[in-house]
Amino acid sequence: MAKATVKQAEVVVTLTLTSLEARALHALVGSVTGSSERSPRKHTDAIWAALGEAGVESRAERRLFGDGYITFKDYPGGC
Repeated sequence: MAKATVKQAEVVVTLTLTSLEARALHALVGSVTGSSERSPRKHTDAIWAALGEAGVESRAERRLFGDGYITFKDYPGGC
């Protein structure tokens, strides 16, 4: 008997940003803290890296904790 498996492809979203918008996004995702394994921060790390590879820089510093940062809490069971 034949068997088929359906796999859904991951949806890819493309943003078109001005250089100032890209720098603002770089600064924003650079201000996110939390676990890079168990929270959505792993996604902001990927965005940070992609923007950096595209030559986008901001004055944001990557820090682990501190005032004025956005902290993602861990998802139950990981992300």
